[in-house]
Amino acid sequence: MIFSFLAALIGTLLTGAQALLIYFQGEGLCFNDGCRVVDSLTTVDPLLFNIAGFIFFLLVTIGLNQARKGSDLWKRFVSLILLAALAAEGILLAFQILVSQVFCSYCLIILTLIVLANIFLGPKQIFKGMVIFGAVLLASFSLDYRSINA
Repeated sequence: MIFSFLAALIGTLLTGAQALLIYFQGEGLCFNDGCRVVDSLTTVDPLLFNIAGFIFFLLVTIGLNQARKGSDLWKRFVSLILLAALAAEGILLAFQILVSQVFCSYCLIILTLIVLANIFLGPKQIFKGMVIFGAVLLASFSLDYRSINA
């Protein structure tokens, strides 16, 4: 559980820093042009995305800290929201593959942190996460996004 906590803590710091960069400079940190492309195709402002990500990771960090102290309720809550995050990330990944056709490096780092936080919660969480993430990707790949613009 300590490694899940560390992944969540890194996510908290990263999304918080990204939100501050966007707020003060108008643009966040990205290692390729994919972020600009993906940001231009979303209806939610990148600042709001990062504030939501910061709150999510902060909740996971606090929850895992409480779970380490023995709170079963916090452990179940964190497990649930991490699975929900995998579902959301599955949609965002499919969007990058199918619609924008470019990868946002920052988005992939966030995906990695969420995957790691899930993995380090154990085999049951890994199995549930694979099923949810796989179902979302399968559903997304079964849709024809190209016919929308036709």
